[in-house]
Amino acid sequence: MAGKYLYELDFIYFFYGLAFISLGTLCFVVARSRPAGAPTVRMIGLFGIVHGVAEWIAMTTLLTGAAAEFSTLRSALMVASFMLLTEAARRGAIRFKHRAPGRWIYVVGVIVLAAVAYTAGFTTAEVLARYSFGLVGALGTSATMFAGRNDYDRAIRPIKIGVAASFAVYGISTAIVPAAPFWPANVVNEAWFANLTGVPIQLIRGATAVILSLMASVAWGSLLIQSVDSRLYSTYLKRLALGALATLLIILTVGWNLTGFIGDVFREKIEREANAEADVLTGRIARETSTLDAMVQVLAGQPLVADTLRDATVANTGRLQAILDLNVHASGASLAAIFDSTGNVLGSTEPRQLEPLAVPNRQSEPWFVGAMRNGKGHSLDIDSTGARSYITASAVRSASGAVIGVAMMESSLESLAAHLRAFDHLFFVIDSRGVVLLSNRRAELQRTLWPRPDLPPQSLGEQFGAPARPAIFAHEVKGGEWSTIDGRPGYVVREAIGTTGWSLVLSIPSTDIFAGRLLGLVITTQIAIGMLVYFMGRERSVRDRFLRLRRVQLHHRARKLAQKASTDALTGVPNRLRFDERLQEEVARSERTGAPFSLVLLDIDRFKSINDVYGHPRGDQVLVQLAHTLKANVRQTDLLARWGGEEFVVLLIDTELAGAAEVAEKLRVLIAHTPFEQVGSVTSSFGAAEFHPGDSPSGILARADQALYRAKVHGRNRVEVDVGAATSIALAPDMAQNGPLVGDNRKASARR
Repeated sequence: MAGKYLYELDFIYFFYGLAFISLGTLCFVVARSRPAGAPTVRMIGLFGIVHGVAEWIAMTTLLTGAAAEFSTLRSALMVASFMLLTEAARRGAIRFKHRAPGRWIYVVGVIVLAAVAYTAGFTTAEVLARYSFGLVGALGTSATMFAGRNDYDRAIRPIKIGVAASFAVYGISTAIVPAAPFWPANVVNEAWFANLTGVPIQLIRGATAVILSLMASVAWGSLLIQSVDSRLYSTYLKRLALGALATLLIILTVGWNLTGFIGDVFREKIEREANAEADVLTGRIARETSTLDAMVQVLAGQPLVADTLRDATVANTGRLQAILDLNVHASGASLAAIFDSTGNVLGSTEPRQLEPLAVPNRQSEPWFVGAMRNGKGHSLDIDSTGARSYITASAVRSASGAVIGVAMMESSLESLAAHLRAFDHLFFVIDSRGVVLLSNRRAELQRTLWPRPDLPPQSLGEQFGAPARPAIFAHEVKGGEWSTIDGRPGYVVREAIGTTGWSLVLSIPSTDIFAGRLLGLVITTQIAIGMLVYFMGRERSVRDRFLRLRRVQLHHRARKLAQKASTDALTGVPNRLRFDERLQEEVARSERTGAPFSLVLLDIDRFKSINDVYGHPRGDQVLVQLAHTLKANVRQTDLLARWGGEEFVVLLIDTELAGAAEVAEKLRVLIAHTPFEQVGSVTSSFGAAEFHPGDSPSGILARADQALYRAKVHGRNRVEVDVGAATSIALAPDMAQNGPLVGDNRKASARR
């Protein structure tokens, strides 16, 4: 993993998962708005949500440690998401009449992957799933999206082409897998890509997911614009989208830096903790060995030791034995011995070692070789029971400085090992070759920490042909560095242990760093969610406002159209259509309540001669002026309408025939005394009729029309009423000779 991004993986997984979950949600919204290709889009939506959750679980493993349960769940979700993507491609192929395998491929795939996971591990199974379903599904979906680019409006076609290209890129990045023991995973893998480009492949996948999510957002916005169909809303939505995008980028940038700052604080804390613990451990081990180192040097410098090596008399040997016993007692060692330059023992605190053939020649022991060559040597001995002991040796020199023998002392390390095994963090005590001498991970004893192909296999199993276990570190650790241990990031420090030639390698996992960075992620998530909720609320509010305005406009337009349809275009009074509707309503009301109503039908006398003499435009002006005159002299509750041509009709609410005759007479007189421009006086004839129970709209109209006809026949400019009711109406004296029905009967219009 590229070191620069090693501790940004949690943030990469965060926005990687967020982008895919957003993509999935938007796919469902788009599929609901457009039925064409909806099953494929929904399947892509399922893939995005499941895949995003899997990446968030990967982030969780970094924050909480690589728990086996999390890793297994992540692998399972990852495989499931790839199968959903393959299903999207399969459905798309079927939709476009291409041959595609049945759903049985998933059953076979699950069986094969389960077998691989059981035999080779979940990582290998995930790698195989990426090749078989991830790559195939992504490329198939890319082809499907490109083939269906014409399913949507022209504005969305470039988006679908961009989605197709992005899925192709994602498919290629999916094929860059974790290292696995087969081709091409053992060559083209995540480590290879990181070394080649300097960035982790997860960053490329995350960027692709962000692009896909943005394109889905643009598609959704285009559908919203089409649904509202307002240029003002379109402009507003584009500005709102740009503002949301800019704000989100700022939040992610600030969140990245905030999370990195918090991580740096914890990283410095871990480095200080590691160095402090390394000092404590090396000091503890050094104390165990330095005392023995000093004692063996004192022993080697005793004149009696050199004298005994030159002259091994009985007296010298006896005094040497006393000195050895004294050194063992003073240092707490388990053994002290003197060897000549050939490796044979001359004196020992263990009597059995002095017996013939009891102790083999020690000339080839590392501590002996070191003492003979360099003046001192060290070694760690593990007996058949697994007990460990520290051996230190010092050269015995003659008066001329020549090495004539070796003094050796041995001390048990079991109490130290028991103390170190209880240590929380992983540590290794290694020799100069990198071979583990002490550790709180017993399985690593006698192994090299980093690759040493120049050394023979250290474990017995490897010596007898067992496969070599991978080294813990990829390279030799020098000083302090951030690296990966067991696939998890951590800080590793190496520190020399006194003058032993050994080193302590201490590893502290970076869980604390990720736990600290979690605070930055939580803050970023809360702000991002709040921002998204705000912008989505703003968009919804504005869209509802535009839709309400559109409904009001449509309602107003419908009212105007309805009014226009029921209004006479020339005179501005209601037309025959509106009159017929109102007449139907009054008939129903009268039948229900018994309330009376009447009709007055009027016609301009000799209107044809007006058109012939003055022209049709002047005739139209007469009609307009007459309509205004009549409208100004009827009640608001009554209805004046143009019946057709030069005929008008008045519907009189709550009015009996006598009252209708009185109204007709007043209107007749008003018209006769009204001057019309360029025409002079105009007269009109009137016919009145009252509605009777059981009557019909056509019936009362026919009776009013018959009365009008009689008015025309009897000389025009007069009022006639329905003959069936004429006998019950008294005639006014001043109107008797002209024939119209008169009388103060308007007051009879009150409801009975």
